[in-house]
Amino acid sequence: MIRLISALLLVITGILPVWGAVLDTDRASSAPIDVSAERLDVDDKAGTAIFSGQVVVKRDDMTIHAEKLTLYRDSKTQQVERIEASGGVRVVQLDRVGTAREARFNQLEETLVLTGEASVRQGQNLVTGDEIILYLKENRSLVKSKEDGRVRAVFFPEQEQN
Repeated sequence: MIRLISALLLVITGILPVWGAVLDTDRASSAPIDVSAERLDVDDKAGTAIFSGQVVVKRDDMTIHAEKLTLYRDSKTQQVERIEASGGVRVVQLDRVGTAREARFNQLEETLVLTGEASVRQGQNLVTGDEIILYLKENRSLVKSKEDGRVRAVFFPEQEQN
């Protein structure tokens, strides 16, 4: 049972480094963040940069796909404080894949929220719910369902030996 719980935590928290890698400008890696989209609208006054139309974000071994991705900057520090992605969000890093209709990463709270048919998969292991909240500072997660729904987790014990 402990091994299954450990596997669950690995699957759910496995997607955390992906969003952290996008925002972490202080990290040792000098890997560029490569963003491509059909359109980019920057509003310096509002502190936003909106990428739209088949957005693809790449850095190191991580890729994020969405129809729209909005970066919000703090007006004083000019640092990115949150990212919102919508429209077929898919986050891929090695064998880990997170999907949802929308995703929100809050730098200040260090949370990642996947909403709308959210799932995190590593290999064959899978966790699904209507909302998956990842608390980065606390290294914990919460999977929620709609009132009439249920969360689901499927594990393959033979894959736990990583």
